[in-house]
Amino acid sequence: MYVRREHSASDAAMVFYFGDASANLLLPLPRGQWQVALDSSDSVWLGPGGIHGVLESEDEVSVSRDGPSVLLLVRQE
Repeated sequence: MYVRREHSASDAAMVFYFGDASANLLLPLPRGQWQVALDSSDSVWLGPGGIHGVLESEDEVSVSRDGPSVLLLVRQE
């Protein structure tokens, strides 16, 4: 499930992945830099390893998910 919130002050996108198998997901993110604010698959949450830092989008971004997880991205100004 993909949810996107647009606002004049900030944009955010959340991905809820409920699958048990690994998957590559193509996210329709507007151009720009998107900061990973939360990745529940990160080892800090006892996950297999998550995405860190900033993702650069040219209208879409591919992300890998290795089982059930939540990913929160916030667009940088």
